[in-house]
Amino acid sequence: MINILVDCSSPALWSTLSIMKKVFLLVEIIAPILLIVSLIMNITKLVANPEDKKLPKKILNSVLATVIIFFIPLIVSVLMNILGEDFEISACWNVESNVSENTEYVDQSNGSKKKIYNNSEQYEK
Repeated sequence: MINILVDCSSPALWSTLSIMKKVFLLVEIIAPILLIVSLIMNITKLVANPEDKKLPKKILNSVLATVIIFFIPLIVSVLMNILGEDFEISACWNVESNVSENTEYVDQSNGSKKKIYNNSEQYEK
């Protein structure tokens, strides 16, 4: 079994998790807006041309795609919460969700705190 140790105070991991959470938040906001715009356009086309047999299927496909895309961030968050401390990345994911942007320290698994460095000049040489 391969054991990969992940340090939650790693700037690369921290920024990656932060970016992923921001992208998930944007998806949860933008997907319903795009669905509403798409539905309005397709329903307008359907009213203008009621004989079009492909449009109802297109509306259903766009609704299903949007629902699936909307629930991906939710599924990832629930999965990370279920995995909890057993999986290193999920532990970092859960810590990142509980820490604000201004925090300078991250709790480690051994109970100590480790400083988060925001620029390369702060690293130990």
